[in-house]
Amino acid sequence: MVIFQRTELATKNYEDNSGTLALAKNGNFSKNSKHIDVSYHFVHDYEKKGEIKVEKISTDDQLPDVFTKALGKNKFYEFRKLLGLYEINEN
Repeated sequence: MVIFQRTELATKNYEDNSGTLALAKNGNFSKNSKHIDVSYHFVHDYEKKGEIKVEKISTDDQLPDVFTKALGKNKFYEFRKLLGLYEINEN
């Protein structure tokens, strides 16, 4: 018999948008946010259940930006290194 135990570790999701954090953590839905997609309600429900944890992160530390934005040279190299990617010179 296989028994599954619930772990105390929630999946962490990092967010740099304060409005998104408020919706996920508090469910602060108002007339201005009634158009918000069902997926945000989904995130809020799982945050309440403890399945996920939405945490604040500085915009400057948002690693996925390397895939979605034009970055300065230094920031690009910093993020590339954090991903474990290095330049290979073939001479």
